[in-house]
Amino acid sequence: MFYKIVYNLAIQVYKGLTQFASLFNKKAKQRIEGLWNNSVVLAEITEKKSQSRNWQLAWFHAASLGEFEQARPVLEQFKRDYPTYKILVTFFSPSGFEIRKNYPLADFILYLPFDIQSDVEEFINIIQPTIVFWVKYEYWRNFLRTASERNIPVYLFSAIFQETQPFFKWYGSSFVQSLRYFSHLFVQDSNSKYLLNSIGIQNVIVAGDTRFDRVADTLKSVREIEIVKGFKETSKLLVVGSAWEEDITCLSSFFSGGGSRSWKASMGVKLIIAPHELHEEQLERWKTQLKGIRHSEVKNGTDLSEFDTLIIDNIGLLSSIYQYANFAFIGGGFGKGLHNILEAATFGMPIFFGNKNYKKFKEATDLVNLKGAFVVSNSEEFQSKFMHQLVDNEFTAKITSDYVQGKTGATRTILKWIRKNTEHTFS
Repeated sequence: MFYKIVYNLAIQVYKGLTQFASLFNKKAKQRIEGLWNNSVVLAEITEKKSQSRNWQLAWFHAASLGEFEQARPVLEQFKRDYPTYKILVTFFSPSGFEIRKNYPLADFILYLPFDIQSDVEEFINIIQPTIVFWVKYEYWRNFLRTASERNIPVYLFSAIFQETQPFFKWYGSSFVQSLRYFSHLFVQDSNSKYLLNSIGIQNVIVAGDTRFDRVADTLKSVREIEIVKGFKETSKLLVVGSAWEEDITCLSSFFSGGGSRSWKASMGVKLIIAPHELHEEQLERWKTQLKGIRHSEVKNGTDLSEFDTLIIDNIGLLSSIYQYANFAFIGGGFGKGLHNILEAATFGMPIFFGNKNYKKFKEATDLVNLKGAFVVSNSEEFQSKFMHQLVDNEFTAKITSDYVQGKTGATRTILKWIRKNTEHTFS
């Protein structure tokens, strides 16, 4: 009871802080405005529900964009298996909602309301989900409890647990209750299952990580990008994905030395940079620093052979750009956390990243141990490891692609189990 009071108070405070932050913070403002706009979509749901003789809705919730991409294989296969179901997607973060708000396979896309009991009950009363899927690490207690009390099955998939989490501490019993509300938990690895079993959570299956299914799917849906093809020509190509300032600092002192033609003349290497976020001042600075050209500046007749650096100044191309890459440097490792390395790995190439914040990402440590990925601390270390791979990278490329292909299948495991064990809940 005490934990419940503290939790609900904390959510109220969090909501108030977000509303205050919306006065000067763009993402907070987007979330608050998005919640106001939820009413339009909820009214549409109410109307569609009143017109339906058999309302069936599958609700997929993802915290942000990365979790949504993780959810897509399950969502898309569910839609193929059960085409009459309406699909609702909710996001907590604007970075997911703003980019995927027009996702075509979803009938409705909303911001997840704050986990305040009255708001939760109103929301679930309106959407009336038949089945619920949450991705990776969403544990909003009031949503989960309300769904459980109403016998709505809620599945957590692609979850991964570590002993450092509160669930597994001496004070963790109140946190564990949130996990008990899930109908079933599909985890990424056996260690997660072991940890959950140790605290009495038995409804657990090791299914793997649906991100592998998602990135493997990109091989089937990849699109050609003529500008990138024309830029690369016969050169080797290094793609810097989700780049931050620290990543470019590490690379630029190696690649910018010796004049603007140094790469192609001495190594036959070109560089594509895809920033993590688009900031005009930063884009222009990188363009000047590396003597490059921006994607939006390329016109018919532009002689791309004059440039060794192409800076991507739009969203949505990166996963397809990797098809042209011979090497990848993935951003974030010097900062808050390494970004997605699997999109690059699925196309088969040596992968590099910074040394400060990658160890919590299992795929990164796996590939480092397999010698398919390489950790660098500075420009000199990058130069040494890159030059070695420049001479001989075919073996490394096979390591990374085989790693991805060997870990696909989580989506199939999840939906097969649900079909077998809960067919009475949906048809």
